[in-house]
Amino acid sequence: MVVLMTRLEAPFTEAKVRALKVGDMVEVTGLIYTGRDTVHKWLSEGNAPPVDLNNGIIYHCGPVVMKQKGEWVVTAAGPTTSMREEPYQAGIIEKFHLRAVIGKGGMGEKTR
Repeated sequence: MVVLMTRLEAPFTEAKVRALKVGDMVEVTGLIYTGRDTVHKWLSEGNAPPVDLNNGIIYHCGPVVMKQKGEWVVTAAGPTTSMREEPYQAGIIEKFHLRAVIGKGGMGEKTR
């Protein structure tokens, strides 16, 4: 069986994302920004992000940070539960024209 892979390179246009179908294999290249509860709340309160989120992807990430040789180092960055962002995510998607969200466990009715 041959598996076709669609390559998406940031920034992501609405047309590129809408051309995808459920089950498509996708390789994402370019910048992907991470954010958890605090940053979603902060952005929903009207604060400006320090990066350009427009047409981008946000990754609901739960980093593991350890102190090594006196410096903090990210040693792992796995997905965190996306439902935590439900109170904020729909507004952030709309405001910043996010094209995708990566996380764990899906989102609720407010975000769909």
